[in-house]
Amino acid sequence: DVSAVQQLATLANKKGIAVSFIMPVPTWREHVPKALWKNLTQHKQLPSMTAQEQLKNTRPLDEELSRIRHKNFKIYRVTDIFCRPDCQLSDSSGKPFYFDDSHLTLTGSELLKELFSIVLKNGKQEIK
Repeated sequence: DVSAVQQLATLANKKGIAVSFIMPVPTWREHVPKALWKNLTQHKQLPSMTAQEQLKNTRPLDEELSRIRHKNFKIYRVTDIFCRPDCQLSDSSGKPFYFDDSHLTLTGSELLKELFSIVLKNGKQEIK
């Protein structure tokens, strides 16, 4: 609910607290490990999605969040992390990034490690 995020940002802004919103990771219409297994054993085609498709999927949320105009509120997008230019299902060794259609495995969450470091660093700077 974007209105709840708006309320949070407004209250946090009054107290000088930074608010960071990390956009959703790509989600799939298929169970990713099953799709990878079927590709490996039955040569079934893997689901695919481009960065542009992912951006189109998240555009309504992005547009609503972009209306929140507080200096303490920052949006972090993850499309460039997962989609270069096609969204990835697994790492180069075949370890899946998802344990279903939308939830990250530890391997997938590792991709966000650097982003979380940036978010924490920026949050500390804004609080000072």
